[in-house]
Amino acid sequence: TGHWLRVDLGAQTALTGARVAWEFPNRTYRYRIQGSTDGTTWSTLMDRTGNTDTSQVHTLRFTSTARYVRLTVTGLDSGTWASVRQFEVFDRPFS
Repeated sequence: TGHWLRVDLGAQTALTGARVAWEFPNRTYRYRIQGSTDGTTWSTLMDRTGNTDTSQVHTLRFTSTARYVRLTVTGLDSGTWASVRQFEVFDRPFS
């Protein structure tokens, strides 16, 4: 836990949500998605630190503006490591 992935979008962007695909299905990944306009001060966009969903793909809707987006793993099932297969951030409606 504590591992993170940070993405620089290149400019401040209006965000509508994110999709996270984890390495393994049927595991519980607990995490937080944060956004920042300057790369220093972070605000929580989605708090999944109490997550109990074992789906491999999580689709999350939120609205914010950020240049940087960070995915931080806060908890894992025993024997599971923090492995992200895909992390997408959206700037328009999605499903």
